[in-house]
Amino acid sequence: NRQRAAKAWFDELYDKTLQFDEFKSFSGSGQSKLGPMDNFKELKSNLECKPFAWFVDRFPQIYHWGGLLPPQIFQIGTEDGSLCLTRSGGRWGNAYAPQGSIAVTKCKEDDRVSWFHGANRDGKKCCSGVRGWNSDQCLVKGWSTQISTSVCNLNGYDGSQRFVWKDGLLHIGNSANCLSIDATNKKLSTGQCSSGDPSLVRQLNGKEPMEWKKYEESKHSHENELAQLGR
Repeated sequence: NRQRAAKAWFDELYDKTLQFDEFKSFSGSGQSKLGPMDNFKELKSNLECKPFAWFVDRFPQIYHWGGLLPPQIFQIGTEDGSLCLTRSGGRWGNAYAPQGSIAVTKCKEDDRVSWFHGANRDGKKCCSGVRGWNSDQCLVKGWSTQISTSVCNLNGYDGSQRFVWKDGLLHIGNSANCLSIDATNKKLSTGQCSSGDPSLVRQLNGKEPMEWKKYEESKHSHENELAQLGR
């Protein structure tokens, strides 16, 4: 039922759901398991429903300012690209656990839980935090150099989740300290942002995720309709 609802209402963004393990079986020939969907097309037409891209733009404080629909994802690691942050024990999806842990491992582009993006509002824009891609978890500053994750506070009011990229470095809160990696012990640390130390973490391998591509595709395919709606 969840997948039928997604197929009915998500338009082009439906393809994003097929990236998640619990829905992969509905891709390709598995689409037949959804059953007939033509009645939804008629229903949407009769109700004069708006395209899903309209709802994304209708609530920018959630999807855009809150970072739920990121235009870019990236890995976080040392300047030489050898060590990266990963959500240790993490998985894709929401609400599996209220907290999570962060570890330092060898950078691997196929490590699904080592990708992040900007999140949480910073006034009427994004971003004041860093979120694990395809999760509800954001980086959290604890005692000393302890960094973990917890459910993202989209309004940006949780100071412990404030991590801001500036001049290519990840500033911790409003301090002059930036997140770094102790390569010897493979642990997170902090350092002066102005030090130029190569252990200070950077964004690596940035790319446009599928959901943003599908959002842009949806806006293009519904261009005339969205123009009439003032979007």
